[in-house]
Amino acid sequence: MQRPSGATPSGRVAGTARLRRTAVIDSGVAGLTAAHILARTHHVTLYEADGRLGGHAHDLAASDRRTHRVDSGFIVHNRRTYPNLLRLLCELGVATKESEMSMSVRCEGCGLKYAGACGLRGLFTQPSNTLRVPYLRMPTEVPRFHRVVRLLLEQTGAEDIRPGG
Repeated sequence: MQRPSGATPSGRVAGTARLRRTAVIDSGVAGLTAAHILARTHHVTLYEADGRLGGHAHDLAASDRRTHRVDSGFIVHNRRTYPNLLRLLCELGVATKESEMSMSVRCEGCGLKYAGACGLRGLFTQPSNTLRVPYLRMPTEVPRFHRVVRLLLEQTGAEDIRPGG
């Protein structure tokens, strides 16, 4: 972590008493935030057992024929739900922008297209799907999907599931 302005390696700031030495364990978003805030007035040492910083915030590579980078750090953030996170991002100079948070799918292999934010219009982006029974059944499969996933998590334990399989 950076030392407070004017601090020496011993933790002294010119003309002030010695800074308190503080350890922060873990470099997930909470640990990094705590270290950032404490570093204003403390000499902070950050400890992380993993080979990288960030905890669950992680940039993953998903590959088919091409490699796609997927940032699993934040699923969603908004002013109403995460005002402190947005204040921190602003303080750090991290730009954010509003986004539509819904699920959309486009599969070039089978031709499936679905745009959740568009309601019925998004469900039927392809008029030919109004005649396809398997496609019409798809929205009714969502509750079944959730039941199966919950059962899978109960049987295997969430700690057994890793990003990327």
